[in-house]
Amino acid sequence: MDLIICPYGSFGNKLMALMGAISLEKKIKKKINIEYSLALEDLLFDTTPFMDELPPFKFKNISYTYIKNTENTDSYILNSLLIQTNIQKRIEELSNKYKLRVFKYGIVQNEYPIIKEGIINNTWINGFKNEGAPIVKKWLSDITKYKGYSNFEKNIGFSWYDSNYEYVAIYLNIGNLFINIQNNTNTDHYILSPDFYDKALSILKKKISKPLQILFFNNIDIDYRFLFLYIKVFKKYGHIIDHKKLSQVNQLFILSKMDHYIGPTNFIIVSAYLYEKKNSVVIINSNNTIKIKYNPQNYPNNWIFIEDNSFRILDNRGLNKYELDLLPNIQIIPIKDQYQISKVIFDAKKNVIKNFYEKYYQEYDKVVKNQYLKDLLLYRIIFNNNQLYILNSNININEGIMLYNLIKIHKPKKLIEIGFACGVSTAFMLCAMTKKDKLYSIDPFQKIQWDKFGLIVANEVIKEQKLTSKNHEWIGDYSGTFFENTKETYDLVFIDGDHSYKGTMIDLLGANKVLKKGGLLIIDDVLHNDVKNALFDFLKKQNNNNNNNNIKYKLIEDVNTMNAYIKLS
Repeated sequence: MDLIICPYGSFGNKLMALMGAISLEKKIKKKINIEYSLALEDLLFDTTPFMDELPPFKFKNISYTYIKNTENTDSYILNSLLIQTNIQKRIEELSNKYKLRVFKYGIVQNEYPIIKEGIINNTWINGFKNEGAPIVKKWLSDITKYKGYSNFEKNIGFSWYDSNYEYVAIYLNIGNLFINIQNNTNTDHYILSPDFYDKALSILKKKISKPLQILFFNNIDIDYRFLFLYIKVFKKYGHIIDHKKLSQVNQLFILSKMDHYIGPTNFIIVSAYLYEKKNSVVIINSNNTIKIKYNPQNYPNNWIFIEDNSFRILDNRGLNKYELDLLPNIQIIPIKDQYQISKVIFDAKKNVIKNFYEKYYQEYDKVVKNQYLKDLLLYRIIFNNNQLYILNSNININEGIMLYNLIKIHKPKKLIEIGFACGVSTAFMLCAMTKKDKLYSIDPFQKIQWDKFGLIVANEVIKEQKLTSKNHEWIGDYSGTFFENTKETYDLVFIDGDHSYKGTMIDLLGANKVLKKGGLLIIDDVLHNDVKNALFDFLKKQNNNNNNNNIKYKLIEDVNTMNAYIKLS
């Protein structure tokens, strides 16, 4: 075999790879074999190779090999990740066996670069301007030729289709990306927010005259109740067709009946191309990945591309904003697989994440010398005793460095922090402390809510800094109880606890009670309305009540969201 193509990705990407292979074969006149592996969506076929469900494969000089799924877990995501690991081994074997060079081009426009010998690995094609696209379209356009058509007609059929309506297929790409974003192991792709679909549907609605029926798919079956912000948008524009979990062959049958299509992903793009009708409206987002834009010239002229910069969900804050953080992991993957899935994702993405974000740690590397903390901030995930911990902390690098520098400059000996959580602020403070100092972390929820996350982090940082257990103590009290009972005075109080007005005021008054003259009062999240209002009222009262008319608390440092004050009297 002269040329082997190993496409990764789902059904749509593999059909694009076939288009590219046909086009390339016409140019080089050599045999090409496509090594198909399973991907996340392909696993909806269970053990059936998707190519075997399509019309008979009769392409001259093009062949394919189906790489069987040898994994055996209950999780689609875990299976897919393990298969991707195995296909890499397969490529190495093929390269060694046939003495072939491996080429990886990333994303290319319309067709593969012309090579006559080698292995093309993990190269995605954008665009239909190639000789293979119309050939594949002709091959797949007649759905009655699919091997599963008779079963589809018998079990599902088209009785739901009514010509008095127009039908739009919408593809959400939430399931596996949700896991990657939550774990901070995604550096290329993003989830489109409900606002994107709102804009797309508003464009579509202006172009049609009949009532709209909406059928939406997702790459993993998720209970609709956890997508309610998307459902709310869909209901504004038409009636939602409820459907059972469908294999992709059945999805293709249904998509063939659609009038209009809204992306993202190559699955919806390929379907829209294969089954596009005379008056179809096809709307997709502008980018394939964060870095790669679609070129509208490579697609039919009537397609609409929406700029997606303002519609991207990229991190846990975005998940929280659109309430996707309510998606329970157990609905997507079995609990027993969560640790292994995250570990496989992490191992695959670790170097990518490091290279992508390393530039943000230049200032950190200058001042803080703790690799464990850096890795925690960089990868936002730790594996401890077969348990997964995902970092959920609002303390960023600039805030952490501010804490570190303040301790280095003012050299407090006895320190308090209100709110322990994941231990990030704790870690920065411990890195700046000496063996003679002590930090008290006040938090009643460290075990019940945070599963000892902060304690794990603190202990690891203490080891690397060559401190001892005497340098840190966790106190499982509410801050009000602690301040009421303590008879000690302290050199520094850091407040990042209850963000309500009442809770913040309790912490500020408690800090005022225990802080020595010259002590530091540091407070996080000062842009939060309740925190901001409590801080304003506290400072106004403390400074106005001073008989000498002097300022009692002087601002000495701020990094937008965090303020530091010195107690002058």
